[in-house]
Amino acid sequence: MQKATATYIAPVGDNKVVEMGGVTFFDGKEVELNSYDHGPLISKLEGNQHFDIKVGEDDKQSKPPAAKKRGRPSAADREAAKIAAEEADRAAKAAAEKAKAAKADLDATEKAAAGDQSTPARSQADLAHQTTDFPAPKPAAAPQAKPEA
Repeated sequence: MQKATATYIAPVGDNKVVEMGGVTFFDGKEVELNSYDHGPLISKLEGNQHFDIKVGEDDKQSKPPAAKKRGRPSAADREAAKIAAEEADRAAKAAAEKAKAAKADLDATEKAAAGDQSTPARSQADLAHQTTDFPAPKPAAAPQAKPEA
């Protein structure tokens, strides 16, 4: 597989973006291409004056990507999908049980906190008599009515 980088160089007064062979090129930005997906495009860009293209050496070791199987799935594929679905179902059930247990713990904690309200609520006056460095809060002044004209 050959790898190439192509850079579009827009002529003065022309668009800064061009689409060719299903690939969008922006002015001055490099785009990675490979010979399996864009073989004809690479050879076409080599002769185009508005593109700088650098083509790497052909890598004989790499294989082309496997083509997607067409037609009905085999029995082995169906069995593998069934096993994967069962595993996903077990994992989902385990996650649901874990979430239910966490919710129960949270509800128990909230219930215990709500039931532990045995101490009376402290008034503002009680809080003012505590020893602190802050002065007691001043009562808010009543809003004054504006005189009507």
